[in-house]
Amino acid sequence: MITITFRDLLNLKKLTFTLISLLAAGYFSYNFTIHFNLSIIFFSVFIVTFLSSMQTYFSYFIKGRIIDYYQLPIPINHFYVIFLTSVFFVNLLERLLILGVIFYSQFISNFPAFIYCLVYSMYVILISFFTFDLMQKDSLIFYKKASKMITYLIAMTIPILIDSLILLFLLLLVAMVKLVKIKHLVYISEQLRSRSSLVKNNYFTNSLVMDGAFFINLIFGMVFIAYLLMQNTNVHVIVPLIFTIISINSPIATLISSDRGMLKQIKSLPNSRYIYMMYFRLLLVYFSSMNGFIFLILIYLNIITANLFTVFFIAVLILFESIFSTILEIRFPIKKWHLKKDIWKNPRKYILAAIVYLFTFLFSFLF
Repeated sequence: MITITFRDLLNLKKLTFTLISLLAAGYFSYNFTIHFNLSIIFFSVFIVTFLSSMQTYFSYFIKGRIIDYYQLPIPINHFYVIFLTSVFFVNLLERLLILGVIFYSQFISNFPAFIYCLVYSMYVILISFFTFDLMQKDSLIFYKKASKMITYLIAMTIPILIDSLILLFLLLLVAMVKLVKIKHLVYISEQLRSRSSLVKNNYFTNSLVMDGAFFINLIFGMVFIAYLLMQNTNVHVIVPLIFTIISINSPIATLISSDRGMLKQIKSLPNSRYIYMMYFRLLLVYFSSMNGFIFLILIYLNIITANLFTVFFIAVLILFESIFSTILEIRFPIKKWHLKKDIWKNPRKYILAAIVYLFTFLFSFLF
């Protein structure tokens, strides 16, 4: 059973991606001096593990694909333990080996930190699974679901704020007990994935979470941001680059353009503002969460200071990115394309990135 699950998760595409990542990590560690910063290491492990785990769940727990595993003569919670164990070993191969290659010369001196990262990655995989399970429960009242989601987010960040291996093991034990108690089936229904859920759910959100390119771009972006934070570079260089990387994630900025059927439907609707507001809300959530999280990390690392001006700056940046991206999709949608790669290569996506870079560069002198 564990061999079958592991084989499904670790396919040829993942192996190729891991090999390329290891070669790139070896090249950077050999040619550049990378400073070992424990806070940034934990931050990168949290972000990358969470995003990759969620992408795995969304691609694996489709009802038509997972239903065969549920018919096996083993308990449901037993299957979840086996599956998440496989996810952990895939994560170990993909991510933690890369950290070992980058910091191979500092591995012995920082061995306890690597052990902490190892345990913490397993903890994040478990909590992200609970988060995924919570997202599929439509019966919960909104405020209850939101409060549980916030609780899971806080639970994932506690080991970063409190560096204690004993506390981490206790949290991991609690998460394992919770996992064993899960008796119900966890899967993405076909209704949630279909276009008929346009009224009930945010269609653009459903399309985005099914797009592997968005998660891949996000993971690479977070890794590059973590790499920038490890360098002793001037704030006027780091801050503009980090916020520009967040703004340049192509799939989320071209969701309307990448769906020809959606463009035709919007034109035929008597009230297209409702569709655009759905898209605007998604952009607002994305830019708020990403920029807000990066803002907290920059404050935590003492790169910028927290005051009314910096909070106002982040708020203005979030609103501008959300509104401007929506206007670009409404007024200047990308129509001439054959493959989605053509959309992502279109020069239009660099307009927002150029403005964000210039905007943050000028304001970085006032931090």
